[in-house]
Amino acid sequence: REDYPARQNLRFIPVTLGGEQWFMQYSPYAYYNEHCIVFSREHRPMKLTTQTLGDLLDFTEQFPHYFIGSNAGLPIVGGSILNHDHFQGGASELPMARAAIDQPLVPPPYFPGTAGILRWPMSVLRLDCDDPEALVNAADRLLTAWQDYSDPERDIIARSTDGTPHNAVTPIVRRRANRFQMD
Repeated sequence: REDYPARQNLRFIPVTLGGEQWFMQYSPYAYYNEHCIVFSREHRPMKLTTQTLGDLLDFTEQFPHYFIGSNAGLPIVGGSILNHDHFQGGASELPMARAAIDQPLVPPPYFPGTAGILRWPMSVLRLDCDDPEALVNAADRLLTAWQDYSDPERDIIARSTDGTPHNAVTPIVRRRANRFQMD
C-alpha cells in the first residue's frame, strides 16, 4: 500500500563482536529511540552462552550510549526469532535501567563488582563492574547455576521429563560511565 513506508532503504552496518562478523540495522519498528537489531553473519540458532554474554559487553564497549539485550533463546519462555542469532538494543534508557537495588548481595571473592536484586516486579539480578571479563565470568556462573536449578516445592523445574530446558534469562547490558551493568 502507498501509505506505508518502504523498507528497501534499510542498511546493514558491519560490526565485529567477539572476533566474529555481525551486522547492525535500525529497526523499521521504532519501539524506542534508535531501536536496532544486531544479527550474526553466520546463520545459526540463538542460544545464550558465555560467548553471547561477552558479545553483549563487546557491543557496549563500541557503542557505550546504547543498551543491548538477548532474548532468552527458548521457545518455552517466549523467545522471538530463534532460528537466527541476534540481539536488540537502542539509545534509550528503559525503565528497568532506572530501577534501584532493593536487596544488595555480597559478591563472591572472584567478582570485583557489586550485585543486587532490583526493586522490580519480576526477578532481576544486577551485576555492575568495571572489568568486562570478570562480569562475563560471574554472569556465566549464574547462568549455568540457574539453567540447572530446580525447586519443586516452588514449581521451579529446570527441565521437562523429555529434557526440554525451562530456566532462562534475558540479559540486558548497558554502560554507566566506565562501568558495565548487566541485568
